[in-house]
Amino acid sequence: MNEKIKAFLEKIKNFWTGTSKKIKMLMIGGVALVLLVSLGLTIFLNNKEYVPLFEDLTQAETTEIMAALTDMSVDVRLDAKGNITVPAADESTIRMKLATAGYPKNGLSYYVIKENSSLLSTDYERKQYENMQLQERIGASIKTLDGVKDAVVTISVPTENVFYLQETENTTASVIIHMEPGNTLTREQIQGIQNLVAKSVAGLSTDNIALTDGEGNDLVNSATATSVGESKIKLTKAIENDLTQKVNNVLDGPYDPSQFKVSVTATLNTDAIKQESTVYTPSANGQNSGVINQESSSLDITNTNGTVGGVAGTTGNTDVTTYAQNALTNGGVVTGINQDKNYSVSQEITQTEKLDPAIETVSIGIAINDPAMTPVARENLVQLVAFAAGVTPQSVTVRNFEFVQAAQEPVAEPLLTTQRIIVFGGIGAGVLLLLFVLLFILSRGKKKKADGKEKKKKRGKRGKGIEESFAAEEDAQTDELFGALAQDHLPPIEPIQALKDDKKEKVKEFAASNPEIAAQLFKSWLKNESE
Repeated sequence: MNEKIKAFLEKIKNFWTGTSKKIKMLMIGGVALVLLVSLGLTIFLNNKEYVPLFEDLTQAETTEIMAALTDMSVDVRLDAKGNITVPAADESTIRMKLATAGYPKNGLSYYVIKENSSLLSTDYERKQYENMQLQERIGASIKTLDGVKDAVVTISVPTENVFYLQETENTTASVIIHMEPGNTLTREQIQGIQNLVAKSVAGLSTDNIALTDGEGNDLVNSATATSVGESKIKLTKAIENDLTQKVNNVLDGPYDPSQFKVSVTATLNTDAIKQESTVYTPSANGQNSGVINQESSSLDITNTNGTVGGVAGTTGNTDVTTYAQNALTNGGVVTGINQDKNYSVSQEITQTEKLDPAIETVSIGIAINDPAMTPVARENLVQLVAFAAGVTPQSVTVRNFEFVQAAQEPVAEPLLTTQRIIVFGGIGAGVLLLLFVLLFILSRGKKKKADGKEKKKKRGKRGKGIEESFAAEEDAQTDELFGALAQDHLPPIEPIQALKDDKKEKVKEFAASNPEIAAQLFKSWLKNESE
Protein backbone atom coordinates (compact mmCIF):
# COMPACT_ATOMS: atom_id res chain seq x y z
CA MET A 1 0.00 0.00 0.00
CA ASN A 2 2.85 2.38 0.87
CA GLU A 3 4.57 1.60 -2.40
CA LYS A 4 1.43 2.52 -4.35
CA ILE A 5 1.19 5.82 -2.49
CA LYS A 6 4.85 6.56 -3.12
CA ALA A 7 4.44 5.73 -6.79
CA PHE A 8 1.39 8.00 -7.05
CA LEU A 9 3.23 10.87 -5.34
CA GLU A 10 6.21 10.31 -7.60
CA LYS A 11 3.96 10.63 -10.66
CA ILE A 12 2.55 13.88 -9.35
CA LYS A 13 6.05 15.18 -8.63
CA ASN A 14 7.25 14.28 -12.11
CA PHE A 15 4.19 15.91 -13.65
CA TRP A 16 4.73 19.12 -11.66
CA THR A 17 8.43 19.33 -12.42
CA GLY A 18 7.79 18.71 -16.09
CA THR A 19 5.19 21.49 -16.37
CA SER A 20 6.12 24.96 -17.53
CA LYS A 21 5.98 27.96 -15.22
CA LYS A 22 3.08 29.54 -17.14
CA ILE A 23 0.90 26.46 -16.79
CA LYS A 24 1.77 26.25 -13.09
CA MET A 25 0.59 29.83 -12.56
CA LEU A 26 -2.65 29.13 -14.42
CA MET A 27 -3.32 26.04 -12.30
CA ILE A 28 -2.67 27.87 -9.03
CA GLY A 29 -4.88 30.76 -10.11
CA GLY A 30 -7.71 28.38 -11.07
CA VAL A 31 -7.61 26.61 -7.72
CA ALA A 32 -7.59 29.95 -5.86
CA LEU A 33 -10.53 31.18 -7.95
CA VAL A 34 -12.55 28.04 -7.18
CA LEU A 35 -11.86 28.42 -3.46
CA LEU A 36 -12.88 32.08 -3.46
CA VAL A 37 -16.12 31.37 -5.36
CA SER A 38 -16.97 28.51 -2.99
CA LEU A 39 -16.32 30.70 0.04
CA GLY A 40 -18.45 33.50 -1.38
CA LEU A 41 -21.36 31.15 -2.14
CA THR A 42 -21.15 29.69 1.36
CA ILE A 43 -21.28 33.12 2.97
CA PHE A 44 -24.10 34.25 0.67
CA LEU A 45 -26.25 31.18 1.28
CA ASN A 46 -25.75 31.21 5.05
CA ASN A 47 -26.23 34.97 5.45
CA LYS A 48 -29.95 35.13 6.29
CA GLU A 49 -31.78 38.16 7.57
CA TYR A 50 -33.36 37.41 10.92
CA VAL A 51 -36.27 39.42 12.32
CA PRO A 52 -37.68 39.32 15.87
CA LEU A 53 -41.01 37.64 16.51
CA PHE A 54 -42.07 38.57 20.04
CA GLU A 55 -41.19 41.03 22.76
CA ASP A 56 -41.84 41.30 26.49
CA LEU A 57 -41.97 37.53 26.94
CA THR A 58 -41.24 35.72 30.17
CA GLN A 59 -38.34 33.31 30.34
CA ALA A 60 -40.70 30.34 30.69
CA GLU A 61 -42.75 31.29 27.63
CA THR A 62 -39.60 32.01 25.61
CA THR A 63 -38.38 28.50 26.35
CA GLU A 64 -41.79 27.05 25.48
CA ILE A 65 -41.96 28.89 22.14
CA MET A 66 -38.38 27.91 21.30
CA ALA A 67 -39.28 24.26 21.90
CA ALA A 68 -42.39 24.58 19.71
CA LEU A 69 -40.37 26.16 16.87
CA THR A 70 -37.74 23.44 17.17
CA ASP A 71 -40.46 20.79 16.79
CA MET A 72 -41.58 22.62 13.63
CA SER A 73 -38.00 22.37 12.26
CA VAL A 74 -37.71 26.17 12.15
CA ASP A 75 -34.35 27.95 12.04
CA VAL A 76 -34.75 29.99 15.24
CA ARG A 77 -32.24 32.07 17.21
CA LEU A 78 -32.08 34.34 20.24
CA ASP A 79 -30.60 37.80 19.80
CA ALA A 80 -28.49 39.69 22.32
CA LYS A 81 -31.63 40.97 24.10
CA GLY A 82 -33.12 37.49 24.46
CA ASN A 83 -35.78 38.04 21.77
CA ILE A 84 -36.82 35.19 19.47
CA THR A 85 -35.73 35.76 15.86
CA VAL A 86 -36.49 33.79 12.67
CA PRO A 87 -35.58 34.20 8.97
CA ALA A 88 -37.39 37.15 7.42
CA ALA A 89 -38.64 35.03 4.49
CA ASP A 90 -40.53 32.68 6.85
CA GLU A 91 -41.78 35.30 9.30
CA SER A 92 -45.45 35.43 8.26
CA THR A 93 -45.85 31.66 8.03
CA ILE A 94 -44.25 31.09 11.42
CA ARG A 95 -46.39 33.77 13.08
CA MET A 96 -49.57 32.17 11.78
CA LYS A 97 -48.55 28.70 12.93
CA LEU A 98 -47.73 29.97 16.40
CA ALA A 99 -50.95 31.97 16.58
CA THR A 100 -52.94 28.85 15.69
CA ALA A 101 -51.11 27.01 18.47
CA GLY A 102 -52.00 29.79 20.96
CA TYR A 103 -48.67 31.64 21.16
CA PRO A 104 -47.77 34.04 22.58
CA LYS A 105 -49.78 33.93 25.78
CA ASN A 106 -48.21 37.20 26.93
CA GLY A 107 -46.50 40.13 25.23
CA LEU A 108 -46.79 41.49 21.71
CA SER A 109 -46.18 39.56 18.53
CA TYR A 110 -44.96 42.39 16.29
CA TYR A 111 -42.09 44.80 16.16
CA VAL A 112 -43.33 47.78 14.15
CA ILE A 113 -40.72 49.64 12.06
CA LYS A 114 -41.38 53.25 11.05
CA GLU A 115 -40.24 52.97 7.45
CA ASN A 116 -42.38 55.81 6.14
CA SER A 117 -41.69 58.27 8.92
CA SER A 118 -39.10 61.03 8.97
CA LEU A 119 -37.83 63.71 11.29
CA LEU A 120 -40.52 66.10 10.08
CA SER A 121 -43.39 63.66 10.68
CA THR A 122 -45.75 64.35 13.54
CA ASP A 123 -46.56 61.86 16.25
CA TYR A 124 -49.98 61.29 14.71
CA GLU A 125 -48.44 60.47 11.32
CA ARG A 126 -45.96 58.06 12.88
CA LYS A 127 -48.75 56.24 14.68
CA GLN A 128 -50.74 56.01 11.47
CA TYR A 129 -47.72 54.58 9.62
CA GLU A 130 -47.24 52.04 12.39
CA ASN A 131 -50.91 51.11 12.30
CA MET A 132 -50.96 50.66 8.51
CA GLN A 133 -47.82 48.56 8.53
CA LEU A 134 -49.18 46.44 11.35
CA GLN A 135 -52.41 45.83 9.44
CA GLU A 136 -50.49 44.73 6.34
CA ARG A 137 -48.27 42.34 8.27
CA ILE A 138 -51.19 40.74 10.09
CA GLY A 139 -53.02 40.32 6.78
CA ALA A 140 -49.90 38.74 5.24
CA SER A 141 -49.76 36.23 8.09
CA ILE A 142 -53.43 35.31 7.70
CA LYS A 143 -52.97 34.77 3.95
CA THR A 144 -50.44 32.03 4.66
CA LEU A 145 -53.30 29.74 5.74
CA ASP A 146 -54.39 27.18 3.18
CA GLY A 147 -57.43 28.29 1.21
CA VAL A 148 -57.23 31.98 2.19
CA LYS A 149 -57.32 34.21 -0.88
CA ASP A 150 -57.05 37.61 0.81
CA ALA A 151 -57.35 39.18 4.24
CA VAL A 152 -58.17 42.81 5.04
CA VAL A 153 -57.30 43.92 8.59
CA THR A 154 -58.51 47.18 10.12
CA ILE A 155 -57.35 48.30 13.56
CA SER A 156 -58.99 51.21 15.32
CA VAL A 157 -56.91 52.69 18.13
CA PRO A 158 -58.68 55.50 20.05
CA THR A 159 -56.89 58.76 20.74
CA GLU A 160 -55.51 59.35 24.20
CA ASN A 161 -57.75 61.32 26.53
CA VAL A 162 -56.42 64.54 27.99
CA PHE A 163 -59.09 64.66 30.68
CA TYR A 164 -58.84 62.31 33.62
CA LEU A 165 -62.57 61.79 34.13
CA GLN A 166 -63.37 61.35 30.46
CA GLU A 167 -64.52 57.83 29.60
CA THR A 168 -61.90 55.90 27.62
CA GLU A 169 -62.66 53.89 24.50
CA ASN A 170 -61.38 50.39 23.78
CA THR A 171 -59.20 49.38 20.85
CA THR A 172 -61.12 47.38 18.24
CA ALA A 173 -60.20 45.42 15.14
CA SER A 174 -61.99 43.83 12.22
CA VAL A 175 -60.79 41.20 9.77
CA ILE A 176 -62.43 40.35 6.45
CA ILE A 177 -61.24 37.00 5.09
CA HIS A 178 -61.84 36.03 1.46
CA MET A 179 -61.59 32.28 0.94
CA GLU A 180 -60.85 30.27 -2.17
CA PRO A 181 -63.89 28.46 -3.62
CA GLY A 182 -64.61 25.28 -1.71
CA ASN A 183 -62.46 26.14 1.34
CA THR A 184 -63.54 26.99 4.88
CA LEU A 185 -61.77 27.85 8.12
CA THR A 186 -61.81 25.47 11.06
CA ARG A 187 -62.67 26.54 14.59
CA GLU A 188 -59.01 26.23 15.60
CA GLN A 189 -57.94 28.48 12.72
CA ILE A 190 -60.52 31.13 13.65
CA GLN A 191 -59.30 31.10 17.24
CA GLY A 192 -55.73 31.34 15.98
CA ILE A 193 -56.57 34.43 13.91
CA GLN A 194 -58.22 36.03 16.94
CA ASN A 195 -55.19 35.28 19.07
CA LEU A 196 -52.83 36.66 16.40
CA VAL A 197 -54.68 39.97 16.13
CA ALA A 198 -55.15 40.31 19.90
CA LYS A 199 -51.48 39.71 20.64
CA SER A 200 -50.37 42.09 17.89
CA VAL A 201 -52.08 45.17 19.31
CA ALA A 202 -51.59 46.42 22.84
CA GLY A 203 -54.82 46.67 24.83
CA LEU A 204 -56.89 44.65 22.33
CA SER A 205 -59.02 41.78 23.62
CA THR A 206 -60.56 38.97 21.61
CA ASP A 207 -64.04 40.24 22.48
CA ASN A 208 -63.35 43.39 20.46
CA ILE A 209 -62.26 41.54 17.30
CA ALA A 210 -64.77 40.96 14.51
CA LEU A 211 -64.10 38.23 11.95
CA THR A 212 -66.24 38.02 8.82
CA ASP A 213 -65.98 36.20 5.53
CA GLY A 214 -66.29 37.66 2.06
CA GLU A 215 -70.09 37.45 2.26
CA GLY A 216 -70.35 39.26 5.61
CA ASN A 217 -71.03 36.20 7.78
CA ASP A 218 -69.82 36.32 11.36
CA LEU A 219 -67.12 33.67 11.64
CA VAL A 220 -66.75 33.82 15.43
CA ASN A 221 -70.40 33.12 16.30
CA SER A 222 -70.79 30.55 13.54
CA ALA A 223 -67.67 28.74 14.74
CA THR A 224 -68.94 28.78 18.33
CA ALA A 225 -72.37 27.48 17.34
CA THR A 226 -70.85 24.85 15.10
CA SER A 227 -68.47 23.80 17.85
CA VAL A 228 -71.27 23.43 20.39
CA GLY A 229 -73.39 21.47 17.92
CA GLU A 230 -70.53 19.20 16.94
CA SER A 231 -69.60 18.60 20.56
CA LYS A 232 -73.18 17.65 21.41
CA ILE A 233 -73.40 15.24 18.47
CA LYS A 234 -70.06 13.63 19.30
CA LEU A 235 -70.96 13.26 22.97
CA THR A 236 -74.35 11.76 22.10
CA LYS A 237 -72.73 9.25 19.75
CA ALA A 238 -70.18 8.32 22.41
CA ILE A 239 -72.89 7.68 25.01
CA GLU A 240 -74.96 5.63 22.57
CA ASN A 241 -71.96 3.54 21.57
CA ASP A 242 -71.05 2.93 25.21
CA LEU A 243 -74.58 1.77 26.08
CA THR A 244 -74.70 -0.41 22.96
CA GLN A 245 -71.46 -2.10 23.98
CA LYS A 246 -72.81 -2.78 27.47
CA VAL A 247 -75.98 -4.36 26.07
CA ASN A 248 -73.96 -6.45 23.62
CA ASN A 249 -71.79 -7.72 26.47
CA VAL A 250 -74.76 -9.19 28.35
CA LEU A 251 -76.39 -10.63 25.20
CA ASP A 252 -73.26 -12.27 23.80
CA GLY A 253 -73.55 -15.04 26.38
CA PRO A 254 -77.04 -16.47 25.81
CA TYR A 255 -77.27 -15.50 22.13
CA ASP A 256 -75.09 -15.66 19.10
CA PRO A 257 -74.11 -12.17 17.85
CA SER A 258 -75.97 -12.84 14.61
CA GLN A 259 -79.19 -13.60 16.52
CA PHE A 260 -79.86 -10.13 17.95
CA LYS A 261 -79.77 -6.47 16.95
CA VAL A 262 -79.42 -3.55 19.39
CA SER A 263 -80.26 0.12 18.83
CA VAL A 264 -79.74 2.84 21.46
CA THR A 265 -81.00 6.43 21.27
CA ALA A 266 -79.96 9.05 23.83
CA THR A 267 -81.01 12.66 24.33
CA LEU A 268 -78.65 15.14 25.99
CA ASN A 269 -79.27 18.52 27.56
CA THR A 270 -76.22 20.75 27.13
CA ASP A 271 -77.89 23.96 28.35
CA ALA A 272 -76.28 25.72 31.30
CA ILE A 273 -78.56 25.77 34.36
CA LYS A 274 -78.42 28.18 37.33
CA GLN A 275 -80.39 27.34 40.47
CA GLU A 276 -80.93 29.17 43.78
CA SER A 277 -82.53 27.54 46.82
CA THR A 278 -83.36 28.95 50.27
CA VAL A 279 -83.71 26.65 53.27
CA TYR A 280 -85.25 27.89 56.55
CA THR A 281 -84.14 26.12 59.75
CA PRO A 282 -86.52 26.17 62.76
CA SER A 283 -85.31 27.34 66.19
CA ALA A 284 -84.09 24.81 68.69
CA ASN A 285 -86.62 25.95 71.37
CA GLY A 286 -89.54 25.44 69.03
CA GLN A 287 -90.79 29.06 69.18
CA ASN A 288 -89.54 29.91 65.68
CA SER A 289 -89.93 33.63 66.52
CA GLY A 290 -86.50 34.50 65.19
CA VAL A 291 -84.19 37.30 66.27
CA ILE A 292 -85.23 40.96 66.21
CA ASN A 293 -83.33 42.61 63.41
CA GLN A 294 -85.09 46.01 63.34
CA GLU A 295 -87.62 47.68 65.70
CA SER A 296 -89.50 51.03 65.57
CA SER A 297 -92.42 52.59 67.53
CA SER A 298 -94.53 55.77 67.43
CA LEU A 299 -97.08 57.50 69.75
CA ASP A 300 -100.16 59.57 68.84
CA ILE A 301 -100.58 62.37 71.50
CA THR A 302 -103.37 64.97 71.67
CA ASN A 303 -102.59 68.25 73.52
CA THR A 304 -105.73 69.41 75.39
CA ASN A 305 -104.14 72.62 76.79
CA GLY A 306 -103.05 74.18 73.54
CA THR A 307 -103.84 77.80 72.65
CA VAL A 308 -105.86 78.91 69.70
CA GLY A 309 -103.73 80.03 66.83
CA GLY A 310 -100.92 77.64 67.52
CA VAL A 311 -97.62 78.33 69.13
CA ALA A 312 -96.84 81.97 69.70
CA GLY A 313 -94.23 83.39 67.40
CA THR A 314 -94.85 80.91 64.55
CA THR A 315 -96.94 80.97 61.45
CA GLY A 316 -99.83 78.65 60.87
CA ASN A 317 -97.94 76.40 58.44
CA THR A 318 -94.84 76.00 60.58
CA ASP A 319 -93.97 72.51 61.81
CA VAL A 320 -93.19 72.74 65.46
CA THR A 321 -91.07 70.08 67.05
CA THR A 322 -93.03 68.24 69.67
CA TYR A 323 -91.42 65.91 72.22
CA ALA A 324 -93.51 63.15 73.71
CA GLN A 325 -92.38 63.71 77.29
CA ASN A 326 -93.10 67.45 77.14
CA ALA A 327 -96.48 66.82 75.52
CA LEU A 328 -97.53 64.47 78.29
CA THR A 329 -96.31 66.93 80.96
CA ASN A 330 -98.29 69.77 79.42
CA GLY A 331 -101.52 67.81 79.60
CA GLY A 332 -101.28 65.81 76.39
CA VAL A 333 -103.19 62.52 75.98
CA VAL A 334 -101.83 59.44 74.20
CA THR A 335 -104.35 58.37 71.64
CA GLY A 336 -102.39 55.62 69.79
CA ILE A 337 -99.20 53.57 69.81
CA ASN A 338 -97.55 52.00 66.68
CA GLN A 339 -94.71 49.46 66.91
CA ASP A 340 -92.83 47.68 64.10
CA LYS A 341 -90.46 44.73 64.64
CA ASN A 342 -88.51 42.81 61.95
CA TYR A 343 -87.36 39.30 62.90
CA SER A 344 -84.57 37.40 61.12
CA VAL A 345 -85.00 33.66 60.94
CA SER A 346 -82.34 31.00 60.22
CA GLN A 347 -82.03 30.43 56.47
CA GLU A 348 -79.50 29.01 53.98
CA ILE A 349 -79.31 30.30 50.40
CA THR A 350 -77.53 28.05 47.87
CA GLN A 351 -76.71 29.01 44.29
CA THR A 352 -75.60 26.31 41.84
CA GLU A 353 -74.60 26.49 38.20
CA LYS A 354 -74.55 23.34 36.05
CA LEU A 355 -72.49 23.46 32.87
CA ASP A 356 -71.96 19.76 32.19
CA PRO A 357 -74.38 18.04 29.80
CA ALA A 358 -76.98 15.75 31.30
CA ILE A 359 -78.71 12.68 29.86
CA GLU A 360 -82.41 13.37 29.63
CA THR A 361 -83.78 10.22 28.01
CA VAL A 362 -82.44 6.87 26.85
CA SER A 363 -84.36 4.30 24.83
CA ILE A 364 -83.08 0.83 23.96
CA GLY A 365 -84.61 -1.38 21.30
CA ILE A 366 -83.62 -5.05 20.93
CA ALA A 367 -84.69 -7.48 18.21
CA ILE A 368 -84.17 -11.20 19.02
CA ASN A 369 -84.22 -14.04 16.51
CA ASP A 370 -86.30 -16.29 18.76
CA PRO A 371 -89.92 -16.85 17.65
CA ALA A 372 -90.59 -19.13 20.64
CA MET A 373 -89.58 -16.63 23.33
CA THR A 374 -91.91 -16.73 26.35
CA PRO A 375 -93.15 -13.62 28.19
CA VAL A 376 -91.14 -14.61 31.25
CA ALA A 377 -87.95 -14.84 29.21
CA ARG A 378 -88.69 -11.46 27.65
CA GLU A 379 -89.27 -9.87 31.06
CA ASN A 380 -86.03 -11.34 32.40
CA LEU A 381 -84.16 -10.02 29.37
CA VAL A 382 -85.64 -6.54 29.85
CA GLN A 383 -84.54 -6.50 33.51
CA LEU A 384 -81.06 -7.68 32.58
CA VAL A 385 -80.59 -5.03 29.89
CA ALA A 386 -81.99 -2.28 32.14
CA PHE A 387 -79.52 -3.10 34.92
CA ALA A 388 -76.63 -3.34 32.46
CA ALA A 389 -77.37 0.02 30.81
CA GLY A 390 -78.37 1.82 34.03
CA VAL A 391 -81.85 2.77 32.81
CA THR A 392 -85.37 1.95 33.87
CA PRO A 393 -87.12 -1.14 32.45
CA GLN A 394 -89.66 1.19 30.81
CA SER A 395 -86.85 2.47 28.55
CA VAL A 396 -86.10 -1.03 27.20
CA THR A 397 -88.15 -2.74 24.52
CA VAL A 398 -87.53 -6.35 23.42
CA ARG A 399 -89.25 -7.95 20.44
CA ASN A 400 -88.78 -11.48 19.18
CA PHE A 401 -88.86 -12.24 15.46
CA GLU A 402 -87.74 -14.82 12.99
CA PHE A 403 -84.93 -13.18 11.08
CA VAL A 404 -84.93 -13.40 7.32
CA GLN A 405 -82.12 -15.63 6.20
CA ALA A 406 -80.00 -14.01 3.58
CA ALA A 407 -79.70 -15.96 0.35
CA GLN A 408 -76.50 -17.92 0.26
CA GLU A 409 -74.54 -16.92 -2.75
CA PRO A 410 -72.72 -19.79 -4.44
CA VAL A 411 -69.16 -19.79 -3.39
CA ALA A 412 -66.97 -19.63 -6.41
CA GLU A 413 -64.54 -22.51 -6.59
CA PRO A 414 -61.04 -21.21 -6.21
CA LEU A 415 -59.09 -21.12 -9.40
CA LEU A 416 -56.05 -22.80 -7.92
CA THR A 417 -56.89 -25.96 -6.00
CA THR A 418 -54.35 -28.47 -4.75
CA GLN A 419 -55.18 -30.91 -7.52
CA ARG A 420 -54.88 -28.23 -10.19
CA ILE A 421 -51.60 -27.04 -8.74
CA ILE A 422 -50.22 -30.60 -8.96
CA VAL A 423 -51.43 -30.99 -12.56
CA PHE A 424 -50.10 -27.60 -13.64
CA GLY A 425 -46.83 -28.31 -11.84
CA GLY A 426 -46.42 -31.62 -13.68
CA ILE A 427 -47.14 -30.01 -17.03
CA GLY A 428 -44.67 -27.23 -16.30
CA ALA A 429 -42.00 -29.72 -15.23
CA GLY A 430 -42.51 -31.71 -18.44
CA VAL A 431 -42.23 -28.59 -20.56
CA LEU A 432 -39.02 -27.58 -18.78
CA LEU A 433 -37.56 -31.07 -19.24
CA LEU A 434 -38.38 -30.99 -22.95
CA LEU A 435 -36.73 -27.58 -23.27
CA PHE A 436 -33.60 -28.86 -21.54
CA VAL A 437 -33.43 -31.86 -23.92
CA LEU A 438 -33.82 -29.62 -26.97
CA LEU A 439 -31.16 -27.25 -25.71
CA PHE A 440 -28.81 -30.19 -25.09
CA ILE A 441 -29.34 -31.57 -28.61
CA LEU A 442 -28.83 -28.17 -30.21
CA SER A 443 -25.67 -27.56 -28.22
CA ARG A 444 -24.25 -30.97 -29.22
CA GLY A 445 -25.05 -30.30 -32.87
CA LYS A 446 -23.33 -26.93 -32.75
CA LYS A 447 -20.33 -28.52 -31.06
CA LYS A 448 -20.02 -31.25 -33.72
CA LYS A 449 -20.35 -28.69 -36.49
CA ALA A 450 -17.63 -26.58 -34.91
CA ASP A 451 -15.36 -29.65 -34.61
CA GLY A 452 -15.93 -30.49 -38.31
CA LYS A 453 -14.99 -26.99 -39.36
CA GLU A 454 -11.84 -27.20 -37.26
CA LYS A 455 -10.86 -30.50 -38.89
CA LYS A 456 -11.47 -29.11 -42.38
CA LYS A 457 -9.34 -26.13 -41.52
CA LYS A 458 -6.48 -28.39 -40.41
CA ARG A 459 -6.79 -30.54 -43.54
CA GLY A 460 -6.73 -27.48 -45.74
CA LYS A 461 -3.51 -26.42 -44.10
CA ARG A 462 -1.99 -29.85 -44.77
CA GLY A 463 -3.05 -29.73 -48.47
CA LYS A 464 -1.55 -26.28 -48.80
CA GLY A 465 1.72 -27.62 -47.41
CA ILE A 466 1.73 -30.35 -50.04
CA GLU A 467 1.19 -27.83 -52.83
CA GLU A 468 4.09 -25.76 -51.56
CA SER A 469 6.30 -28.87 -51.63
CA PHE A 470 5.89 -28.92 -55.40
CA ALA A 471 7.60 -25.63 -55.91
CA ALA A 472 10.18 -25.32 -58.71
CA GLU A 473 13.13 -25.36 -56.34
CA GLU A 474 11.97 -28.65 -54.84
CA ASP A 475 11.50 -30.67 -58.05
CA ALA A 476 14.46 -32.90 -57.16
CA GLN A 477 12.88 -33.93 -53.92
CA THR A 478 9.64 -34.61 -55.74
CA ASP A 479 11.39 -36.91 -58.21
CA GLU A 480 12.95 -38.84 -55.37
CA LEU A 481 9.51 -39.14 -53.76
CA PHE A 482 7.87 -40.51 -56.88
CA GLY A 483 10.85 -42.86 -57.42
CA ALA A 484 10.31 -44.30 -53.98
CA LEU A 485 6.63 -44.68 -54.69
CA ALA A 486 7.42 -46.55 -57.94
CA GLN A 487 9.59 -49.04 -56.08
CA ASP A 488 6.64 -49.79 -53.78
CA HIS A 489 4.75 -51.07 -56.87
CA LEU A 490 1.83 -48.72 -56.39
CA PRO A 491 -1.01 -49.18 -58.84
CA PRO A 492 -0.86 -46.96 -61.88
CA ILE A 493 -2.72 -43.74 -61.74
CA GLU A 494 -5.88 -43.89 -63.70
CA PRO A 495 -6.87 -41.05 -65.95
CA ILE A 496 -8.63 -38.30 -64.15
CA GLN A 497 -12.24 -38.01 -65.04
CA ALA A 498 -14.06 -34.75 -64.82
CA LEU A 499 -16.27 -34.57 -61.77
CA LYS A 500 -19.59 -32.95 -61.48
CA ASP A 501 -20.14 -30.00 -59.22
CA ASP A 502 -22.29 -31.97 -56.80
CA LYS A 503 -19.29 -34.18 -55.97
CA LYS A 504 -16.88 -31.39 -55.22
CA GLU A 505 -17.19 -31.99 -51.51
CA LYS A 506 -16.33 -35.67 -51.94
CA VAL A 507 -13.17 -34.75 -53.88
CA LYS A 508 -12.15 -32.40 -51.10
CA GLU A 509 -12.68 -35.08 -48.52
CA PHE A 510 -10.64 -37.58 -50.59
CA ALA A 511 -7.74 -35.17 -50.97
CA ALA A 512 -7.80 -34.43 -47.26
CA SER A 513 -7.80 -38.11 -46.27
CA ASN A 514 -5.21 -39.28 -48.93
CA PRO A 515 -2.60 -36.57 -49.27
CA GLU A 516 -0.03 -38.83 -51.02
CA ILE A 517 -2.39 -39.84 -53.78
CA ALA A 518 -3.51 -36.24 -54.11
CA ALA A 519 0.11 -35.22 -54.57
CA GLN A 520 0.51 -37.68 -57.46
CA LEU A 521 -2.65 -36.34 -59.01
CA PHE A 522 -1.40 -32.77 -58.76
CA LYS A 523 1.93 -33.82 -60.34
CA SER A 524 0.26 -35.53 -63.26
CA TRP A 525 -1.96 -32.47 -63.81
CA LEU A 526 1.04 -30.22 -63.93
CA LYS A 527 2.85 -32.46 -66.43
CA ASN A 528 -0.17 -32.67 -68.69
CA GLU A 529 -0.48 -28.89 -68.71
CA SER A 530 3.22 -28.47 -69.53
CA GLU A 531 2.98 -30.91 -72.45
